[in-house]
Amino acid sequence: MLELLALREGKLIEWRIARLAHGKSHAFATILRWHVTKSDVTGNPVLGQVHVVTRLGPGGVCHVGYVDGRANPNANVLAQQIADENAREFKCGKDKPIILGTRGKTTSVDGRSFAISVTPWAPPPW
Repeated sequence: MLELLALREGKLIEWRIARLAHGKSHAFATILRWHVTKSDVTGNPVLGQVHVVTRLGPGGVCHVGYVDGRANPNANVLAQQIADENAREFKCGKDKPIILGTRGKTTSVDGRSFAISVTPWAPPPW
């Protein structure tokens, strides 16, 4: 069984934006690459990258899908596809996140999907 050792966000965030009828724009999703380090069954580190597609409100903010950034040379395009085709209609809490493309060592374990759980950072209350 793989054990998550470290999770670090990437430096760039991609905003998926729709142009509305009255000329304004609306961000409906983001794509952020996460750097993942896990340990394999022997304890050796396995490095990975997961592109996380997040739906933005109204209607909830949640993960819509995941793409393995190391196993897919076109990971950005696949993540954009998830966002553009699914994020606006995705039902947070009801729909299951999509995993698109090839699954590498950090996105599947014995055929089971691996999805990262990220709690947004918030400043301390003091």
